[in-house]
Amino acid sequence: MNENVKEIRKDLYKLRSDIRNESLKLRGVDIDKVKALEESIEKEHNNLIDRLHKIRISQGEARAKSQEKLMRIDKSALIKEANNKIQGLLKDYNLAYVLLCGCDYKEVCDFVYHGTEDEGIIIEDESGMNRVTVSGPYDANKMQAQPVVDINGNVPHNYIGQIFRYFVFQFKPGETRTYCIKPEIYLNGWWLIWPFNSGTCPPSDVINGRGTVWIKLRVQARQGEDLHEVEYVVVMEENIEAPGDREGPVYYITSANTKLQADLRANEHVAVIVSCEVYVETSNVCRAIVDLGSSPGFYFKVPKVDVGPLKKCFPWREGFVRSGALTELGSLIIKEERPKIDKDFPSEPDCLPGPCFTKFRPSLKQFNEKYRE
Repeated sequence: MNENVKEIRKDLYKLRSDIRNESLKLRGVDIDKVKALEESIEKEHNNLIDRLHKIRISQGEARAKSQEKLMRIDKSALIKEANNKIQGLLKDYNLAYVLLCGCDYKEVCDFVYHGTEDEGIIIEDESGMNRVTVSGPYDANKMQAQPVVDINGNVPHNYIGQIFRYFVFQFKPGETRTYCIKPEIYLNGWWLIWPFNSGTCPPSDVINGRGTVWIKLRVQARQGEDLHEVEYVVVMEENIEAPGDREGPVYYITSANTKLQADLRANEHVAVIVSCEVYVETSNVCRAIVDLGSSPGFYFKVPKVDVGPLKKCFPWREGFVRSGALTELGSLIIKEERPKIDKDFPSEPDCLPGPCFTKFRPSLKQFNEKYRE
């Protein structure tokens, strides 16, 4: 932050404090007793949060074990099993063709590096009260970071804590075409917003605490000057004002929202950046926490990034499929899509679950003319 802006903000905090103290004096209020009461309430408030935190850590470690099982699953074996089942369907129903399209994930990107531990940390706490804690150590062996933002807000100040963590992978395309990029992303942790009321004569004198927390993910692919990226994926976002309060788990596993498709050039390195941003803000008396790191079971983790060419939809004739071609296609996605049929053809039949099949058998010439994309 610009040094001149910092000075202005410090003066703003001081002005707010002075206004409050002078206002209390004019009413004959003992400021020392008010501060002592606020400190006592804050201590009890934080004791309750600490007790709750221990419970949530225990629950989070149980969730981490379930995520660990997901990370160990052999997904290629699942794909092979699915392909075998599809082949069985084709034989049982004597089907003419199936449309195949989607991403053929053939490679795993190489891990290159992660950010530095003090990079991307923002603390706005010019009050001098040191009420914002931000940390986020990396563990390259586990491919994880453990960001934590904890704010213990106090009247009459505003506080902001923010942390940005990222991992960088790379690969080199073998040909110029559209590629699919699919990072595995896991988040596990806990969040809390407990604002508090202070003041003596409601409604005019009551000061409401307020807190905001959010977590966002982003996936980017950079090749030379070209940047391809998905929009920020909002994992969670909460904004709460006293007398409300809320807390809950942070739990995220890989979804379609963090997959990326990009047109890439052959034989030029592509950097894939997978990032997580955590933001916490409070006004007045409020404790707000996003915790992805206070326990071994809390983390932002990116074990790997899969990549492969995007296959446009194309039909596979029954004979080819029976010869084993489907198995060789590996991780192609089977979609419920059909080519358009002209009015002189029979109406389209209903689809079976999974891929879309039809028993209609056009001649090879008709097939090429009518089913071409």
